Amino acid sequence: MGISFCCIKTCNVRLTRMCKLVLLCVLVGVLPLLKLLVPAPLQQADSYYVFRLFIDKQEFPVEVESSRVNSRNISVQIDKNMIENHLLKMGHLPDKSMYENDSLLLHFMPLMSPRDRVNLLITLETFVRICEQENLTYFLWGGSLLGAYRHHGFIPWDDDFDIVMNGSDWRRIRSVLSHVEGYGLQAPGDNHWKFYKEDLLPVPEQLFTWPFLDIFFYRDDLTYMWALSTSIKFELVNPIEDIFPLQLRAFEHLFVAVPCKMEEIVLLLYGVNDCYSPSCTHKNGNPINSVYMPCQQLHSIFPFVFRQKDSNSGTVLETLKQGNRIFRNVSVPQQQCARRR
Repeated sequence: MGISFCCIKTCNVRLTRMCKLVLLCVLVGVLPLLKLLVPAPLQQADSYYVFRLFIDKQEFPVEVESSRVNSRNISVQIDKNMIENHLLKMGHLPDKSMYENDSLLLHFMPLMSPRDRVNLLITLETFVRICEQENLTYFLWGGSLLGAYRHHGFIPWDDDFDIVMNGSDWRRIRSVLSHVEGYGLQAPGDNHWKFYKEDLLPVPEQLFTWPFLDIFFYRDDLTYMWALSTSIKFELVNPIEDIFPLQLRAFEHLFVAVPCKMEEIVLLLYGVNDCYSPSCTHKNGNPINSVYMPCQQLHSIFPFVFRQKDSNSGTVLETLKQGNRIFRNVSVPQQQCARRR
């Protein structure tokens, strides 16, 4: 009996080792193939941080700690006339009736009216000035980052704004943004937040108004940054030097914070020559059919940024123009992106 048990145990050990060897061989062969199936940012990321990306979640105990929020009010004065004048200088929105016979171009007609754009820019400027005043770190992401790179502002057919902030600082962020006069903050513990003007019409069946800012959260260490908020899980997992030090780049009438390697991130995530119409309207939350069009076909209808690099200095001249009409030139010096200390 003892001999039989020993034989079985020895066989099991051999089988276990064999199974591990076979499993290892399978993983070595399959993992490169599996990596090709995931989005591009995850393909290039360190495997450990891809693991952290899926393990770590946005779980802020907002209800438990609600009593810790301070009660001081913050007021910011925004020059609405300056914003309206800026939008006038940037050209008029295209007349939708001119494209009624072009079913493809109709998908790219702006979702925001001039008044909507003014309200979103007022909200954005309020947010930016408060972050500067309170020393809160933020940077653009998603369609807003693409808009800053490709249009020096909103993607003309977009209708919201995407921002990323540090999840470890969520208490102070909520403490500040929930006490801005005239503004509301929807701050769930397990989803991205919304910052909005309170005097606008609410989104149907929601407690917030439109247009609004979406605020997503990240976690980081000395080496990497990865997303906490679910909506950007397949986009944000980057070495720290991709993001910091943050750069200020033109966005409409403002200069706002963007990742240091802005161009590399935009090209990896979105591309700049492929234009896609919206997949939903944030005003009412309704899904719409998104279509593709080469951006070149839109150059005469909307403003786009064109770049020319000085090979000696590395400085890039960014020219915002629509057709042959030039709106402005911005000189961007060569960036030195390095690890945070």
